[in-house]
Amino acid sequence: MQALRDYHAALEARDFVLLETMFAGDARYESAGIGSLVGRDAIMQSLRSYFASHPDHQAWDESIVAVSALVARSVWRLEAGEIARSGVEIVTFSDAGCVTRVEVSDV
Repeated sequence: MQALRDYHAALEARDFVLLETMFAGDARYESAGIGSLVGRDAIMQSLRSYFASHPDHQAWDESIVAVSALVARSVWRLEAGEIARSGVEIVTFSDAGCVTRVEVSDV
């Protein structure tokens, strides 16, 4: 699903201006690592903080599949300094193409 590829490309580019336009105002982000975030502002604050603390972050998608017309699933891995993680991310989009929900789990 191209929308998920575009979202991940914006993350890797640290394009916070673009990322802010990609999230719905009431978006939710859930991850065992950071807990539950509600709202674009909280999500953006968390992303800025994470990337400031991990400027060497790099992530790769092993696969991306469409679960439905508005939901995509990626299998990913990342490295950030001493951190190495892999997992699954499920991203839900609105009809307008905005991210409404991100669910991240490690494997």
